[in-house]
Amino acid sequence: MDKRIQVLLLLTLVGGFADAGAFVLLGTFTGHITGNAVLAMIYLAQGHWRTLGYCAIALSCFLAGTFLGSRWRQRCQTDNMPRHIAPLLGGQALLMLAGSGLWLMGSGAGFILLQALALGLQNGVVQSLRSAKVHSTYITGMSTSLINSLANGCQPQERALRRTLLRGILAFVVGALLGGVLTERFAVLGFLALLLPLLAAARLSQRLPDEG
Repeated sequence: MDKRIQVLLLLTLVGGFADAGAFVLLGTFTGHITGNAVLAMIYLAQGHWRTLGYCAIALSCFLAGTFLGSRWRQRCQTDNMPRHIAPLLGGQALLMLAGSGLWLMGSGAGFILLQALALGLQNGVVQSLRSAKVHSTYITGMSTSLINSLANGCQPQERALRRTLLRGILAFVVGALLGGVLTERFAVLGFLALLLPLLAAARLSQRLPDEG
């Protein structure tokens, strides 16, 4: 399997894991704008002001992280995920570790802030794989692209695209399952298991050819 696809799958697994884990801990998504917008309106209607605040923090920090990640990608020409993303992924791991430390200290808002910022960075820097638009923090776009590809017929390039998109969707779902189970069972210590695939992706990305 192409190493770029392996990096994408690892990061997509991280995206699903982080979203599920944050929801288990605090009832808020950290990498899902649509879901958080809906949750925010539900919490507003119910008068759950704390979780509404968490959603607002997650939305703003995810968007800020996406902006910063996009700037990094444009500056380092990482649209095809060459080795330049390794430092960013290392920084993302530090943000997630620090956020988990804040949760242990009783700061739910600090946890959400750093987790959403970290996933935003990932979302901003990973936006395409060769000619295909891909996402590593949500699967709506990849699911839509998969359906569009199915409608385009059976050309060889379409089959390759479908395999990549389907793998990405499955990786996100598996990550969400792992994140939900481990965080429910071991709280933030289970959540920290997401550092394993994240650091593996950073390590693997260093071996990618730099295509600019």
